[in-house]
Formats: sequence, structure tokens, C-alpha cells
Amino acid sequence: MRYRKLHLEELEELRSEFVQFLAANSIPADEWEELKKKDKEKAETLIEMFSDIFWEKALGNIQCVELREPKRLRVVRFEEEEAKLIEMRIPNGSSLDFTNGADITALSQGKIDLAAENLEMYTGQRAYSGKRNEELFGFIVQGAQPCKLVVWETLRRMIK
Repeated sequence: MRYRKLHLEELEELRSEFVQFLAANSIPADEWEELKKKDKEKAETLIEMFSDIFWEKALGNIQCVELREPKRLRVVRFEEEEAKLIEMRIPNGSSLDFTNGADITALSQGKIDLAAENLEMYTGQRAYSGKRNEELFGFIVQGAQPCKLVVWETLRRMIK
């Protein structure tokens, strides 16, 4: 497996896609039920195959992810050949909290004096050491959440 096997709850949410996957592999519903009982190893292999297909498609649609901590916000843009990072850090004395939705909204609307908060901003970029989607998946495993490209663009405009 390249990624991780989907949990039963996730498979349930993707029921129609999984049924299509089984049909594409010439496995009708009654045969699937029989397979789960009599050949669990083959059933697990099919679930793993479907999981990799799902993750590959989902990851291909993600352009940016964000990792939030109270005093640190990282937004990573995944391009064709490289990942680009914008990171914001706040000193411990500040009341600003990147895990607070109201603070993020105020920040994006320019309602927070960044100089008064002693905000530090960093940027970076690096070529992938492996495949794009595998590196993106690594961020998701660490707790990153997909975000819209506008988040990246808003932070990029804040850099002087």
C-alpha cells in the first residue's frame, strides 16, 4: 500500500464508489459478500487497492494544506515539482491564537496589528524527495487539513 487502508466508516461513506470499483473488477455484490466470508485476505487486498485509488485521486485534488498550533501556522502549497511553505509564528506573550477561528478571521481581514503582535513570517520551498502525493499524505498524517488556495494567497500578500 502506498497510503493507508480506509477505515470501515470511511468505506461506508464511499459505498457507491466502492461498489463501482468492485463492478469494474467484475465482482458483483453477492460475490463480494461471499469473498468477505471465505477469502478475507483477498477481500482485504481489494479494500487496500480501493484505498490507494481513493487516496491518489483525493490527494491529486489538494493544492494546499494548513497545520495550526496556537502560536504557529504553516500553510504548504503543493505544486508539480516542489512544495512551498509560509509559516507564521507568534511569541508566547501574545493573545493571538491560530487555533481560534475568530483570530484567523480577524487576521485575514487585516484587523490585527501584526507589528504589535511581533509576528514572525518565514517562507521556504523544496523539491520533493519522493512523489508529490506521498509527501502530501505525510502532512495529512501529521494532522494537516486541506485548505483553499486563497489562504496561501492571502498569507503570501502579507509578506513584505
